[in-house]
Amino acid sequence: MSIVSELDRLQTAKADIATQITAKGVTVPGGTKMDEFAPLIADIETGVNFPSMPSAGDTPLFAALATKTVSSINWTNLFATFTIKNAGTYRFKYAVQNSSANLFTYAHLAKNGTEVTNSLVTISAGNTGVVVKIIDVACALNDIMNFQMRAVNSGSGYSHGLVVSILADDVQAGINDVMTIAII
Repeated sequence: MSIVSELDRLQTAKADIATQITAKGVTVPGGTKMDEFAPLIADIETGVNFPSMPSAGDTPLFAALATKTVSSINWTNLFATFTIKNAGTYRFKYAVQNSSANLFTYAHLAKNGTEVTNSLVTISAGNTGVVVKIIDVACALNDIMNFQMRAVNSGSGYSHGLVVSILADDVQAGINDVMTIAII
């Protein structure tokens, strides 16, 4: 093969790769060089296809099973901020606990900055046991969901975890089809 035919072959292959990347939903800017394709390929979303209208269930999309401490009287976002990409009903599970007998600890879900009805957990002074809340929340496209806590009086409140789930047969790496998650 001549140098000219090899260059033509490489130009055709480059154009074919750019076409395929674009077909997967990632924009390839004009003039992109071959050595600049790798990050564009990495931007291609992969994974399972979730239902177009998720329903609440126990297949986890997100799980944080670490203890977070809150000692502020102000609502504090914990674990992650969720941006909903598929409207539907999501199940949220969270565990909350007081650290001392004189403390009041509060936790709830916030959707677009407003408390979700029936999501509030109030642990009064004298109760140091763990309270687990499970709530199904109907979400619209681009809703922003946060799990928030606050503690009143001296001491700290604890959250022992947050799990967000839907009903699905198989969950692998396709969470971006349903929501984006910003870890806090």
